[in-house]
Amino acid sequence: AEELELACDLVGYFSHWITPEGTPKRFTTRFFVAAMPAGQTPLADEQEVEAGVWIRPAAALGDKTMTMIFPTIRTLEELATFKTAADALGACRDRRVAANLPRIIERDGVPVVLLPGDPGYDDAAGGAPVAFDPSKVRGA
Repeated sequence: AEELELACDLVGYFSHWITPEGTPKRFTTRFFVAAMPAGQTPLADEQEVEAGVWIRPAAALGDKTMTMIFPTIRTLEELATFKTAADALGACRDRRVAANLPRIIERDGVPVVLLPGDPGYDDAAGGAPVAFDPSKVRGA
């Protein structure tokens, strides 16, 4: 009725995350980037989030009042390396996105996230899942 057209060419596929095997609640999620047109008012879909805000990645990472899980933190850390949305979109053009399937181990009583390529990642396959609060795990 509105004669709108989805501009998929203006969206970049940035990352793909899957929850660790053995966790009681599992999900797969993908992160996309896009530039917001000038003069547009953003509106967040707050169905599955604690709060919807539009904020620069570095500002989000610096805000200690925000609760974020590991995939969000890692994606924001990478996005923060780009100066502009156009730079992030440009990086998506040649990007081959592989699923990140973290494995959680316990090191000195603290849950630690291992990603493919990290030392010990392959050894952690098939191990008993470690109980953890996803907002409090640290990277290897």
